[in-house]
Amino acid sequence: RQGQQVSHDTWLPISLTKFFQPVQCTKDQYFNVWGKISGAPNEVTKVFKGKKPIVKTEVEQCVLAAKYSVLQGVDKPENVVGAAKVNLGQGDVYCVIRLEMEPAQQAFKLTVKTNNGNVTEATRSFLMHLLAQQA
Repeated sequence: RQGQQVSHDTWLPISLTKFFQPVQCTKDQYFNVWGKISGAPNEVTKVFKGKKPIVKTEVEQCVLAAKYSVLQGVDKPENVVGAAKVNLGQGDVYCVIRLEMEPAQQAFKLTVKTNNGNVTEATRSFLMHLLAQQA
């Protein structure tokens, strides 16, 4: 209601990924964005181990939970790649991720690229948290 004070209960923390929108794109579109972004703080790569065997469908569910699309046929079939966008008030920030998995070592290599360092860090943190819970 305009002109009236409004109160909402909110549970914290709220992840920035809550406001993401999945993006469907072609291989060329994905790698066009991928190739334009490099270096910290807009690009981050983390290698970490899981606690149980890696199941690709569970990893894809984590990516979907982060509000990223899961793009098929864009990368090697053993990898999971995705794309999303978020509007921070001054236009869309496009985000791409790549998860390489080594099931024999129960290891992940996560690469996140966006054109905003805060969005990159929020995505990295959220995905690593989700994957640690399932892995």
